[in-house]
Amino acid sequence: MPQGTLMKSFVFRTFLASAFVGFSITINAQTTAQNRCNSFKKGVNLSNWLEAYWSPLWPNPTGYSKSFLVEIKKSGIRSVRLPINFAAVTDTLPPYAVNTSHPVFALVDTVIAWTDELDMKLIIDNHHGWPLTDTAWRASLPRMANLWAVLARRYAGLNPEQYTFELLNEPSIGFENDSLAIIFEACIDSIRPYAPNHSIIAAPNFAGIGLGFADFNPLSDTNIIYTVHTYDPFPFTHQGFAWSDPFYAAGIPFPNSGYDFLVEANWLYLEQWMNTYQLPVFLGEFGVSIHADEQSRCNWIDTVARRTRNLNMPWFYWDLQYDFQFYHSAVVDKDSIIPCFREALRLYDDSTSTAGIQGFGTNNPIVELFPNPAKDVLHIKTTGKEPVHIRLLDASGRLLRHETVLNNYTLAIPDWPAGIYFVECGNLQNRKVYKLIICD
Repeated sequence: MPQGTLMKSFVFRTFLASAFVGFSITINAQTTAQNRCNSFKKGVNLSNWLEAYWSPLWPNPTGYSKSFLVEIKKSGIRSVRLPINFAAVTDTLPPYAVNTSHPVFALVDTVIAWTDELDMKLIIDNHHGWPLTDTAWRASLPRMANLWAVLARRYAGLNPEQYTFELLNEPSIGFENDSLAIIFEACIDSIRPYAPNHSIIAAPNFAGIGLGFADFNPLSDTNIIYTVHTYDPFPFTHQGFAWSDPFYAAGIPFPNSGYDFLVEANWLYLEQWMNTYQLPVFLGEFGVSIHADEQSRCNWIDTVARRTRNLNMPWFYWDLQYDFQFYHSAVVDKDSIIPCFREALRLYDDSTSTAGIQGFGTNNPIVELFPNPAKDVLHIKTTGKEPVHIRLLDASGRLLRHETVLNNYTLAIPDWPAGIYFVECGNLQNRKVYKLIICD
C-alpha cells in the first residue's frame, strides 16, 4: 500500500538538478531471475487485506475468494502479489519468535492453494510494520532475518517457478541504501539454507520509487528480481483520500497537475539503473485515485502502460476493488471495466488496441495531418462533426501536448527535435495513432 507522506512526493526535487551517479557497468547474467520476472506478465495486488493491520477485522477471513481470482484471470491477469503484515506476528524481543499459528498464516496458505489450483504466480510480500531508520535499523536486522528463516522453512516446498519471496515492501524514505543492503543480505542468508532456488524480490529506499535506484547497488545473490513502485504525481494519484498524508483535494488534472515533472524524473533514474546493470525489474504497485476525473485517470494509466510496454516490464496493479479501482462497479468482469484501462493495460484480449506505438489505424481516418514530414508547423484537420481529443507524444511515449480539436488546428513546432513522433486521436470508443515525422 502506498505510504502517503509529503517527502515521498517532494523530497527529491533537490536531487533533480544534480548529475546522475556514475555507475560502472556490470553485466550479470541472471537468466533464472529474468525468466521468472518475465513470467509475471500482468498481475494484481490482493490489497487492503492481510496487510491491513488498521482494520478491526484483521485478518478478515472473507477479504478475497477463489472466485475473485477466477474472474481476474479471465481478464488476462496471471500473477498475484499478496501483501502481508508479518511484523504483527513477529515478537520484538529475542529470539523474535514468529506466531505461525496466527490466523493470517492459514489465510496465506489458502491463497497458495488457490493460485496452485489456478496455475497463477504468487509473490509472498512482507509488507507493513518495519519502520527502518538510520539510527535504529540494527535492532530490526535479526528480527527480520529470523522472520525470513521461518518463512523460508515453511514455504520451502513451494515450486520456485510459481512462488517468489519479497523481502520488504517500500523501504523507508529516510533510510540509506547501504544499510538496507546489509539487512537484505542477512535475510537472504536466512532464506537460502531452506529455499536455495527461489527467486527473491528486493526494492531500494525512497519507498521503492525510481529515485531510490539512484544509489542502489545490486545485491550479491544472483537470483534476485528487483521491483519499483510508481504513484507519481503523488498529489494527482492520491487526491481525495482522507487517509493520505498530506491530504490533496480532488480536482487535480493529469497532465498539467503542477507536478508532472515527477513522472519523468523517477522513470529516468530507473531506466538508467536498468541500462547499467541489465537486471530484471517489474512494476510492483501503481494506481490512480477514483476521485480524479475520468479523462485524467485515462491519461495517467495510458502514460504508465506505455512505459511498461516500452521496457517490456511486468506489472501488478495495486487495487481493483477500493480506492484505485478501474471497474465501474464492485463487479469485476469484462462488462464493468473502464474502457481506457482495458485498452491501456491490454486486458480481456484487447490485442487490437492502438494505445501503443504500434498497430496504427489507416482506414477511416479521424484526422488529416499535413504536412508530414513537418518542419515548423503542423496542421490538424478533423474529418467528422465531433470534437477529437489529440495527444502528441515523442518516440518514447512521453506526452508533449494534449488538445481538443474541432475542424482545424495549427501547431507550431519550430523547436521540436527532428525525429519520429506519434499523434493519438479520437475518444474511448474510436482511437487511432498516426506516425509523424519532424525534419530539420
